[in-house]
Amino acid sequence: MENTYEFDENGNNDNSTTHKKRGRFFLIFLIGIISFQILILFYLKNNISYNNILSGSDSSNNTQNNLTNNTNYDDNINNNNNNNNTNNNNTNNNNNNNNNNNNNNNNNNNNYDDINKTNITINNEEDIELNKNENYSNNEDSNINNRRIINISQIDNKISPKNFPREYIHDKITNITLKTNHSDPSLLLKIAFISDSHIDPDNPLKFPFEKNLLQSLKNIKSKNVDVIIFGGDLCDVCSVKAFNKFKEIYKRVYPDDEGNPILLLTMGNHDYYPSKENNYSNYEAQDLFQQIFKVKHQNHTIINNFHFILWGNQHMDFDYAYLNTLWIQEEIDNVLLNQNSTFKNSQINPMFVITHFPPRNTSFRSEFWGSFDIINVLSRYPHIINLCSHSHATLFDENSINQKFFTVINSQAISRVTVDFAENNYDVPTDEYGNDEYSYKNYMGNIIEIRKNKINIKRMYLDDGTFYEKEWNVLLPILQENFIYDDRRMLDVKKPYFEKNRKKYIEIIKKIINGTERFLMKFEQAKHENFVYGYNISFVKYNFLGKQNITNQEILKSKYAIYDGYQGPIKESNVYQNENKDYIEIRNFTYFYISDFFLKPKDRKQYITLLINDELEKGKYNVTIVAFASYKIMSEDNITEEISLE
Repeated sequence: MENTYEFDENGNNDNSTTHKKRGRFFLIFLIGIISFQILILFYLKNNISYNNILSGSDSSNNTQNNLTNNTNYDDNINNNNNNNNTNNNNTNNNNNNNNNNNNNNNNNNNNYDDINKTNITINNEEDIELNKNENYSNNEDSNINNRRIINISQIDNKISPKNFPREYIHDKITNITLKTNHSDPSLLLKIAFISDSHIDPDNPLKFPFEKNLLQSLKNIKSKNVDVIIFGGDLCDVCSVKAFNKFKEIYKRVYPDDEGNPILLLTMGNHDYYPSKENNYSNYEAQDLFQQIFKVKHQNHTIINNFHFILWGNQHMDFDYAYLNTLWIQEEIDNVLLNQNSTFKNSQINPMFVITHFPPRNTSFRSEFWGSFDIINVLSRYPHIINLCSHSHATLFDENSINQKFFTVINSQAISRVTVDFAENNYDVPTDEYGNDEYSYKNYMGNIIEIRKNKINIKRMYLDDGTFYEKEWNVLLPILQENFIYDDRRMLDVKKPYFEKNRKKYIEIIKKIINGTERFLMKFEQAKHENFVYGYNISFVKYNFLGKQNITNQEILKSKYAIYDGYQGPIKESNVYQNENKDYIEIRNFTYFYISDFFLKPKDRKQYITLLINDELEKGKYNVTIVAFASYKIMSEDNITEEISLE
């Protein structure tokens, strides 16, 4: 059959033109479909209703994105608010079905057990009563519509290292009116803040941590505090035995009597750690904590119009511990909308947020052990006072209080002090013979007094109940322009220095230790307005090799450097030729030694004696001593001497 072609007046083939038009139409249609699908996906991603979350139809990818992208936090909040509005009707419809359960709710929502028996009046939406004979019930479903439902992302160490969605059910806020008994009328509330007792009943003789906790509580009791806040790491491992041991020690000091202080507890990373008998999942560890202490590790309590929000970590790793950022922001925002201020000029009350981990890059040691999620949320609220712990950092360091964005107050561990100058490298202070009992000789905590015009923070020696001479004060109402404990203080920190008042500064002592000949080095400690953390000491040895036929390859083989993350290499070797063409080998060993900074100022020694590492072979060394103070400020006029290990 013969093909017929038709042409228009310009000589164009009509069929060709038609095909081009159809192609353009198909392309436009395809682009439209793709754009519509993208809009649908975007809508689904940003509009997850609580109904879908509760029914389990929410996709894990959307949950992960909503919870982990802290940079898009405001968008998530807005989306979440829309979902709450959508869900209100569903909640109202279900309320009638749950009226039969309301009586049970009153007992189940109690945040305190018999260890919190106190002379208080409860003003709670649910008329909560403190009953020391109540039985704990874990029936969450019976009162689901009387509680706030938050979808959180939590890591379960038995499931996967990925985000694992879980419905988190939070009791309503507990409102307590406490009758205080203070002679000073300006004192509104007195708080003891302590942390990190690391009770380990399987090794009670290895460390005196049980003794430290008992002595701490006895001295706190003598201060007539209204509230005791414990910032986590109650125990070294998660077990029934460990948690019960902590509770038993607490009851020795505070038995079931009227007038006991309110006890606020939250979990730390060690409270998730597996014990010899059990390896609990994260959820199981939280449930165990709740069953024994009758308190959720994450809760919200109002005491005399001051809010205390315990933002419990959901995992032992700080990178995954605080992914439930929507919950904490909702708690804070609701307070700001509804708060009645104690202070004049309608200024809001300070709000206390308690976390185990510190916010990243704020207080001392938080640059290594802090959480980015905490600072991403709390940095928006300058009136927040974050009480944190975990770092075991000394309270002698003035950066244990920090006001970069909000007020951060660190607590020293009841168990022991540690110090580090690099990530994942921490040291336990020892005496000159390497005994680590040195590290738990002085344990400290905070006594926080809320007054009408300021908050006074006193650093207390928990072993004898006395106080460090320097205090911190936060003016009320809290205004960011009044912050004085920010990083500008670093500009005023003076450098440590050595008093070089003798020809020979370093003394070498030879001793037999455990049947082995060892060398100790003694020198006068550097001076500083606060204290000296420790010393970087380098030992340099020169080995004369002479005019040997050493090839370049042999020289390269002899070069090495081993790093441990401190101030440079701890072992380094190099070979070079001097002006006489003689080969010289240089061997450099650098060690970081911790001073006795953690002891009370009156107990610190003028001269420090350090055990020289036994890997140093005998011979002559050029020694350089550099002192470190707060903010890693180093001395300049350092000690440099030649010593002999013979």
